Amino acid sequence: MYGIMATKKTTIYIPEALKRNIELIAEREGVSEADVIRTAVADAIARRWVPEPTLPLVDYALGAPDIAERTDELLDEGFGR
Repeated sequence: MYGIMATKKTTIYIPEALKRNIELIAEREGVSEADVIRTAVADAIARRWVPEPTLPLVDYALGAPDIAERTDELLDEGFGR
């Protein structure tokens, strides 16, 4: 799963009970403890991640995209008529 990604080594301190749970899950699933930890961290990040807003911020049309460049033309046609 993570073999194709660049990885960076880090060290964390966790309670003994959590470490034992990681060991048990890794053994039961036949994966490494590192895989259990990476998956858990990725899942936690995914739940907390807030994506950057993209334009447009709404699903409905906002009008002509060139309206700002055409203000003089539009005002000459008669504002509000």
